[in-house]
Amino acid sequence: MFLHPISQSHYPNLRGTGFTLLELLVAVGSIAVLAALLFPWAKRGAEAAIAAIGGIKQKNMFWNY
Repeated sequence: MFLHPISQSHYPNLRGTGFTLLELLVAVGSIAVLAALLFPWAKRGAEAAIAAIGGIKQKNMFWNY
């Protein structure tokens, strides 16, 4: 009897491996919630860094002239 290369008799645990759709959706949803919570803090940090770089540039211009 000819068996298909990907049959249950050759790979008995094939359906038991991997993630289910529900697990994948929960993981993606969790990452999205964490990103939404952290985005405002990251934006404030980036604005503070840009302001600090502006201050460094002003001091550098003062010392060079």
